[in-house]
Amino acid sequence: MVRALLARGDRVRCIIRKPNRCIEGLDVELVQAPLLPRDQEEEDGLARAVEGCEAIVHVAGLFDPSPGGVE
Repeated sequence: MVRALLARGDRVRCIIRKPNRCIEGLDVELVQAPLLPRDQEEEDGLARAVEGCEAIVHVAGLFDPSPGGVE
């Protein structure tokens, strides 16, 4: 998804919980934030992370890059 958005010229901001090899080296803005805030401070941080965004695409989930994938 990130590569497709970049290919069409979109600016991409990725909210991540931890570093991710799949997006290393791509021209994206990275924001580290929890997706399930535990308190007001974390909730405010997540709100700041999406400020100025025109759209949000949620692609978090189980991912297995091996040839067979997750069974």
